[in-house]
Amino acid sequence: SYVLRVVKVSDEERREAQREIEKVRLVHEEFNLVNRAMRRALEKKDKKRDGPSGLGKIRVKR
Repeated sequence: SYVLRVVKVSDEERREAQREIEKVRLVHEEFNLVNRAMRRALEKKDKKRDGPSGLGKIRVKR
């Protein structure tokens, strides 16, 4: 079992932590945007290749 201690956290420390969290969140957001953009680009490319039906699956050349 865990023992939870109440630790006094200064406002400065809290702000610092908040900044770190924000940084991480921004990186994640950016990563997601890039991912989405890449997926969309791949889908578009596939549509072109597979004709108007656009039923092409996402294929990644390795």
